[in-house]
Amino acid sequence: MDTKSRKKIHGMILASLAASLWSISGISGEILFKKYNFSSDWLVSTRTLISGILLFLIVIFIEKKSVLKPLKNKRDIIGIILFGSAGMYFVQYTYFRTIELSNVSFATILQFTAPFFIFIYESVKNKKIPEFRL
Repeated sequence: MDTKSRKKIHGMILASLAASLWSISGISGEILFKKYNFSSDWLVSTRTLISGILLFLIVIFIEKKSVLKPLKNKRDIIGIILFGSAGMYFVQYTYFRTIELSNVSFATILQFTAPFFIFIYESVKNKKIPEFRL
């Protein structure tokens, strides 16, 4: 098997694994909310904190010296903080809050409508339909 085919198969396996783990996290969240009365606030905060620490430790172990490289520039630090808090945390929170208030199926459907709303927003903002590129 050539390198290109091997990389394609590897990518498909990783994409399938990511989708499976994502669905497991949603179902697990629903069980924690409905059966054990956990709150989405606690779950998202704990998930975010633990995953951040684990990823940081993995990067330290693998990269060793370059782990703090992104923190040398003040603009990069602000970008990382904004992306982490406003981006990742907000997406996680709204997803799990929707699961807490309804169910995982509805939250998944709602989340997958996001590209449609981004398309509408961009069209209205720029007063033209966005170009599609492959």
